[in-house]
Amino acid sequence: MASLGAGEPVATIDVRLPEGTTVTGKPAGCDATGTNLYTCRTPILLWEKARSTFDFTLRVDRVVDGGAKGSVATRNDDPELRISAFDPKLANNTAEFTISGS
Repeated sequence: MASLGAGEPVATIDVRLPEGTTVTGKPAGCDATGTNLYTCRTPILLWEKARSTFDFTLRVDRVVDGGAKGSVATRNDDPELRISAFDPKLANNTAEFTISGS
């Protein structure tokens, strides 16, 4: 997929980092949009089956009972390149994760 004409990212990802953590390092393609909320953008060109990763470095400030939960989700609201145009299964474009400790 590419958005060369518009120069926009192929996909935009919303990242919610777990309660009780602090970001100590973030990828260049990600911007803070709230407390522990980030918006990350892929490059403007991604080949089929390519991967784009966003590596955050976190500090665990406190342990949350039951584990601290975060999530990532692909947006489908870019008018230039809607994800649904090439991915008919949008339900699998969200993932949750848990950070736990003792």
